[in-house]
Amino acid sequence: MKQSHWFYEPVNPIKFGITDYFDIITKPIDLGTIKKKLNYNAYSNPNDFIDDFKQVFKNSYTYNGEHHEVSVCAKEIELAFEEAIKTQGLINFL
Repeated sequence: MKQSHWFYEPVNPIKFGITDYFDIITKPIDLGTIKKKLNYNAYSNPNDFIDDFKQVFKNSYTYNGEHHEVSVCAKEIELAFEEAIKTQGLINFL
């Protein structure tokens, strides 16, 4: 998705001028970190992977609000992910 770049790396509060980010977001995670965890087989089960993936978007909604452009993009990706879980058979492992 074209706007998914928001989620590729950890949020840099200094870069974006959001110094309260870690006061509000207590479980930071991003897609790049998830990819690294997948590459290193750090997930012991599919639910841990799914929980991390969903946390990326939960963090966006929590910090930005649901109507912010970043959160709108997050919702699109989250819906596509949920559809992929169903259509790709991952749901069978949960």
